[in-house]
Amino acid sequence: MKAFCVISPKKQSGKTYISSIAISSLMSVKRSVAYYKPFIMNVLDNKLPDIDYIKRTTSMNVSDIYTSFACSGNISPMHSTDIAIDHRDILDLFEEISYKYDVMVLEALGLYDPISEGYTFSNLILDMPKSIETSVIAVVEYNANIISQTLGLVEQLHSRKLKTSMIIINQTKELLIDYKVIEYLRDQLDPINVFSMTFENNAGTDKILAADEKYSDILDAILLT
Repeated sequence: MKAFCVISPKKQSGKTYISSIAISSLMSVKRSVAYYKPFIMNVLDNKLPDIDYIKRTTSMNVSDIYTSFACSGNISPMHSTDIAIDHRDILDLFEEISYKYDVMVLEALGLYDPISEGYTFSNLILDMPKSIETSVIAVVEYNANIISQTLGLVEQLHSRKLKTSMIIINQTKELLIDYKVIEYLRDQLDPINVFSMTFENNAGTDKILAADEKYSDILDAILLT
């Protein structure tokens, strides 16, 4: 099984939007896909908006959507719940999923966000069963620090020996993207694919379907990974 690990150093950066697009693309070529978001952050009134969003914007069966913990806080799993988190439960679920699907889209948080004492998301990805081929899709918000934060994130990924399939630079605010900056990052990070896109915060099914054409280069890269 392949696992696309969608990560970002920033909350609300568009990871679920990108996960939805990836899921729809993979399902369009008849891949069996699981979506797993181990931790839902900032849960209010027992609502799980990210799970509802995946249900609304993809044709996934509910039985193919997985989550493990609902956290009231929004800093990190370790600091957002009183429940004792055992990462081995998540690893066990990885093992179970690996025998049922072609691909898993894993929506994580930041590489160094702690899950428990001394154990981060980077540890979790590295500890996946050997039968799972992992690849990181890193999401970075476009802002005035785009160059340093993107290069710094890639350095972190390389230092942890995590395979990076692509960087997606997401425009989430009313900022005009300077495409000379995007080209600079492509030159610096080659052969890693660097893409830019506009985050649709409340995108419905129609916009997700339209993304197939708008972001065909990203979808092609996912299918070829």
